[in-house]
Parts: sequence; structure tokens; C-alpha cells
Amino acid sequence: MTRFFIDTEFVDDGKTIELISIGIVSHDGREYYAQSAEFLQYGTPTPWLLEHVIPHLDNEWTERATIRDEVKAFMDPEKYGKPEIWAWCGSYDHIALCQLFGTMMDIPAGWPYSIHDIQNVLDDREISDDQLPRQEGNAHNALEDAQHIKKLWGYIARNDCWQ
Repeated sequence: MTRFFIDTEFVDDGKTIELISIGIVSHDGREYYAQSAEFLQYGTPTPWLLEHVIPHLDNEWTERATIRDEVKAFMDPEKYGKPEIWAWCGSYDHIALCQLFGTMMDIPAGWPYSIHDIQNVLDDREISDDQLPRQEGNAHNALEDAQHIKKLWGYIARNDCWQ
């Protein structure tokens, strides 16, 4: 098994979740980041996206099909073991990840159909935000957020918060 920490940035209009960017950090230290070229066709970003997400994007755009193939290879269960996927408030992140492959039934063989959520662990252990390590770098950059989620997981594990 390999643990993966994931974050996505996306457009959510109440009907559609359109991927903007995805960041994945593996427990073994590998990292993956991509920005979806299809997002450029989505239309005008919301004011929130313009303020919080768009400033962290670069001009490197990747087709969704390429992102799908690269993510599949990055998390390959045959090479790295069954993925254990973690996010922070990750319901939409899981949907954005699964939608790279089509429907949820199209996700790669050996992948889980659910995601682990750091926020659930924090809530269960009554750990408040002010007890957590602060994020270094840019919030709402998918890769930097995924790096922070890995750091939070380490904090919880080091402090025996699992018990």
C-alpha cells in the first residue's frame, strides 16, 4: 500500500465540478502536479477563484487525457501497492479525481472507491486548527496544499492522534 495526499482546485457551479489543477504527494516523496487545459474553455472564473486560485497557476496546461494517464501511472497499484488516498475536506477532490477516468465505475482497477479525510480525524480527536502546523507556501495551489496535507498526516501520526 502507498499513501497519497491529494488536493484539487476546481470550478463548482452547483452542477459541475471542472478540474483546474491537481496535486498529489506520495508517502514515498514523489510529487505530481498538473493544470487542466480544458479549464481554459470553461468560461469566466468566479471572483473567489480569481482571488485565491488563479494567481497560483502558471502557463503550463495539460490535456485531461494526459493528466488521467499520468495520474494512473503515478498511483499504479501494480507498481506501488494499493493506493490509500487522503485529502482535507476531500469529497470534491475525490470526485474531481474520479472524473478524470469517466464515471466512478471507470476508476483504475485496484483503486479505492473512497477517500480518507484528515478533517474527519481532526474532528474525531477534537483537534482545533490552532493546534495544527501552519501551511508554508500558497494555500489553494494544489501541490502546496497536498504537501500540507501530508504534513498534517505526519503531525497526527506523531502525536498518537489515531488512538
